Amino acid sequence: MSGLGILRAMAVGDSLGLPYEGLRGRNNKANWQQTFMAGWGITSDDTQHAVITYQALRESNGDPEIFRACLGRRLAVWFLCLPPGIGFATLRACVKLNLLALVIILVWHVPKRLLTGR
Repeated sequence: MSGLGILRAMAVGDSLGLPYEGLRGRNNKANWQQTFMAGWGITSDDTQHAVITYQALRESNGDPEIFRACLGRRLAVWFLCLPPGIGFATLRACVKLNLLALVIILVWHVPKRLLTGR
């Protein structure tokens, strides 16, 4: 199975299991209701992260440094799109990632005279 086939299978499973997320025991069957958007099932951030990771792997051609940069950039952009239902750990990591990106932009791209007053 190809990488895209694996992602499709994961997305289908994620969409079918999403209504069960956080439910226990008998509540699973009593409260199950599939949510659809424009006729398609909704996936969680798990599938979105898997797609982002797959894209970064393809773009990096196996180079760990390029992979890290690609993954960080894609996650930062994903976070700035304000995804619904984001978990607390993901929220905290993305805030740190975006703050780091802001610091790098300010240090590298702001003219030196603005920083030194000269």
